[in-house]
Amino acid sequence: MRVEGNRSHQQSFLIRHKRPVKNVTGIMLLIVGFAYFPINLNVFGRFPEVLSYLLTFYTVGLMGNLYKSSTQSASHKVFLFAFVLNLIGLNIRIGLEYGEASMVNALTPTNVLVYILFVPALFWMGSCIKEIQLVKYDGE
Repeated sequence: MRVEGNRSHQQSFLIRHKRPVKNVTGIMLLIVGFAYFPINLNVFGRFPEVLSYLLTFYTVGLMGNLYKSSTQSASHKVFLFAFVLNLIGLNIRIGLEYGEASMVNALTPTNVLVYILFVPALFWMGSCIKEIQLVKYDGE
């Protein structure tokens, strides 16, 4: 038995519901822009933190695919959407933590540049995937 989604039905559903998809992906990118700065490379070795980063970045890629499927936007518009919302989230984080010692140390030009390009690049790479098959069952 094989269970697969009908690709044309999925596409038409996403196209009919553009606004909710844009809202959900936008809110998610704001949260990632706010919550995950700076990317701390010292956590590798501690499983919960590594798992948190991996799941978040995997989700960013899936949201990029969902956004691209619903809006049918060009690749540069997908990257720009993610870049602007990630930058807004980062500015919120900087505004809330302005003056704290930990934020002053993390707020280097290299950290900011890597962060504002890394998350949108993941979102864009997710949008480049042609098809994601979520359910596949070949058993009896």
